[in-house]
Amino acid sequence: MNIKRIEKPVLQQLLDESALLTGEGVVEYEKYIKDYANAYMHADVAKDMNVLAYKVQSFSGNGDQALNWGVTNMEPVTVNGEYNITRGHFHLDRNQPEFYLCAAGEGYLIKWDGQDEVILERMTRGSLHWIEGKYAHRMVNTGKTTLRSLACWPKSAGHDYKAIEDQGFPVRLFDDNGEVKVVPVHD
Repeated sequence: MNIKRIEKPVLQQLLDESALLTGEGVVEYEKYIKDYANAYMHADVAKDMNVLAYKVQSFSGNGDQALNWGVTNMEPVTVNGEYNITRGHFHLDRNQPEFYLCAAGEGYLIKWDGQDEVILERMTRGSLHWIEGKYAHRMVNTGKTTLRSLACWPKSAGHDYKAIEDQGFPVRLFDDNGEVKVVPVHD
């Protein structure tokens, strides 16, 4: 056995309520409600909301077989009663899967096959979600605290946000006096 050296890890993923990701190569971006107002049912209201919707920290590996790692921190806000949502996306390579692990908060993962199949999975601390490549996916924060989710996906998967911008998701989640109400977009 020939041990060349002992190194520190490249990244640090805190496993507390903050789910903070740190390290060389970590990039961050923020999305405000107004940035993707058309994703909400009441886009006319959303377009004027300069409110933080979510923040993403991510790290991208090197090479063709690399994996990406990320953390999404979604705020507990609503737009005219509609719960906070991520933009949602398909993968460019629809054969590539993804994992989500809920680190804190509560909400739903919406998976949609682009046709008639819609799956809602409850997200709570410790819930692990397998997303087959064929599904578009979006998170929804239905709680009163920040929803934090860790994610791992192949770098080669890519993101297709345009398909969702053009079609939208077929269901919305609204706060109905403290209960989650699922509303079909077209009925």
